[in-house]
Amino acid sequence: MYRDNGGYQLVVPVSIAGINIEIRLNDVIRQDGSECAVSPHNHGAFQLKYIASGRALHVVDGEQIRTAQGNLLVIPPRSIHYETVDKNCSDLVQYSLFLHVKAPLDTAAESTRAAYERAVDFLTGIEVIKNASIFLPILESISREIRHKQDGFFNYLQGMCLALVVELLRFADEEHRLLGQEEIKYTDTWRRKLNSFFYDGYMNDIKLQDLADTINVSRRHASRIVFREYGVTYAKKLMEVRLEQAKYKLTHTDLDLRTISQVCGFQSCSYFTTAFKKNVGMTPTDYRASTSHSREAQSTPLLKK
Repeated sequence: MYRDNGGYQLVVPVSIAGINIEIRLNDVIRQDGSECAVSPHNHGAFQLKYIASGRALHVVDGEQIRTAQGNLLVIPPRSIHYETVDKNCSDLVQYSLFLHVKAPLDTAAESTRAAYERAVDFLTGIEVIKNASIFLPILESISREIRHKQDGFFNYLQGMCLALVVELLRFADEEHRLLGQEEIKYTDTWRRKLNSFFYDGYMNDIKLQDLADTINVSRRHASRIVFREYGVTYAKKLMEVRLEQAKYKLTHTDLDLRTISQVCGFQSCSYFTTAFKKNVGMTPTDYRASTSHSREAQSTPLLKK
């Protein structure tokens, strides 16, 4: 199917794991440094950029991302982005195409809707695949076939586009695994991973980037996952866990406030006191006293009148 878009755009439909995907190709998918998009813009589909040679600096939703030869950059739909060629490397060559994951109908099976959600979640979280040389021969074949348009070229392109999607999905982790599964079901794996990160690390200076590195997604996507799972920001969730642990220690140990603040990950005792009062409504000392009185009342035997 062709669309008039300053020349033409070829839309190649493929289907895998019950998901319908459109690969959108311009008549030239191979670009050099002079064709970099320097003005901020966005698209309604995922954009895939494979760096065949050279280096580039991409800015995606305000975040700088550097790519080099052999990298595959995945830009989510509606993300504002632009790029510049690295000043130290003028030989940039990249392949660019668009991937649109079509939302299933409301009447689609639950497994199909789940597969769609996982596919979008996975693609949104990729950001950069560093060792992606497997894509180069596929992209070269697509580019060559578009140029020559020999008999049967559309069927050939469809096969190459399907191969590209398969290779892309092979990078999915266990939570997003789509290939080889007849049915996709939601699990609580994300929640277990996040809980492990927060409860095993709350006493340390853990950052959002540390979480992103742990679960192998971008920093931006890690923030979205935390909000989806807990309904609060990363900073708020970390504060909740630290205060929860501080409450337990105030109630069940005789540790002084300075020690509690340290083992619960607070920068200082004064910051711990301020944060505790702001979120709990009383100081740590008052909280300890109130819980102590409560325990004493529960443990004191009732006297017969």
